[in-house]
Amino acid sequence: ITLEKLNLSRNGLRDEQLQPLTSLKQLRYIDLSRNDIGSLPIFLTALDSLKILNVSKNKIRLLPSKLFE
Repeated sequence: ITLEKLNLSRNGLRDEQLQPLTSLKQLRYIDLSRNDIGSLPIFLTALDSLKILNVSKNKIRLLPSKLFE
């Protein structure tokens, strides 16, 4: 079984709590909306299968430029 969709919305997550997501290489969709995320970590670019990332309703002030490559 492969985890492709993960909904972590409304969990009060902060930037440093996102690190465990790096091991979920097959994720295609992650919903991180309505948390306390201030910046997106660069490791998200290593999730090659990721197609949709919902980070709406957070406190994001910084986006790594590598996310747009």
